[in-house]
Amino acid sequence: MIRDFVELKVSEIEDKELRKVGRKEKQAIKEQITDDLLPRAFVRTSRMTAYLDTQRGWLMVDSGTASKAEALVSKLREALPPFPAALPRTQIAPHTAMTDWLAAGEAPVGFELDADCELKDSSENGAVIRCTRMDLTAEEIRQHIATGKQVTRVGLIWRERIRFVLTDQLQLKRIQFLDVLQEEASRVSDDRESLFEATFTLMSAELGELVDELVEALGGLEESQAGGSTAAAPVATSSAPASSGDNTSSDVPWD
Repeated sequence: MIRDFVELKVSEIEDKELRKVGRKEKQAIKEQITDDLLPRAFVRTSRMTAYLDTQRGWLMVDSGTASKAEALVSKLREALPPFPAALPRTQIAPHTAMTDWLAAGEAPVGFELDADCELKDSSENGAVIRCTRMDLTAEEIRQHIATGKQVTRVGLIWRERIRFVLTDQLQLKRIQFLDVLQEEASRVSDDRESLFEATFTLMSAELGELVDELVEALGGLEESQAGGSTAAAPVATSSAPASSGDNTSSDVPWD
C-alpha cells in the first residue's frame, strides 16, 4: 500500500516538474507517506444502529452485548451532556422469571412460549442444555429445572406480533416481526421512503410496547430507575457475539 502511494507521488512530481526523482528523494517521500498513513493504519470503522423512544424513555440499541450498548451511551453522553441513561434493572431477575415460567409451563399475560430455550446448571462448571424446536411445556424441561438448572434464555412470542429470544441479561435476540406487522406496514404506501418511514414507525412502536410489557412481567424496574432516567435496552437485532453460538437474524427496517 505504501509503495503504491510512493509511486503515485513520484509520478505526480515527474509529470509536473518534468524531471526524474532520485533515490534519496524517493526515500524521503516514502518516509513522509509512512508517517502520514501510520495513524490510520489501525483505524476500524463500525456501525451501530439505535433509536430513542422519547415517549417511553427507552434507548433501543442494536447490539448483542451490553458493553457495546454502553459504549454507544458513552458517546451520546459526550455529544449530548447530560445523558443519564443506564442499562435496565428489573425487580425480578430475568433468569428467575424465565425459570418460573418454564416450571409452570406458561408465559406471562401477553406472551406465549415459543420453541427454544437454554438451561444452565448453577455450579461453576455446570452443564448447559440447549433446546431447539421443542415443546417448552414438556416434562423433560421441568425435570431439568427440578435438578437445579436455571433458564438463561427462552423463546417468546408477544401478542402474535413479535417473536424473539429473551436472555438472562435482559437482551432481546433474534427479533422477528411477524406477518401481521409486515402487512400493516406494506398497506401504507408503495413508495420506498414512505414505506421505510411507516415500517420504522410501526415496528418501533410495537417494540416499545413489548419492552414495557416485558419489564412489567419482570416486576417493573428497580426503585432507583423507576420513573427516572432513560434506560438503554440492549435489543439485539443483529448478530450476537461469536461466543454465544447464535445465528441471529431479523426483519427490521433499520438494518
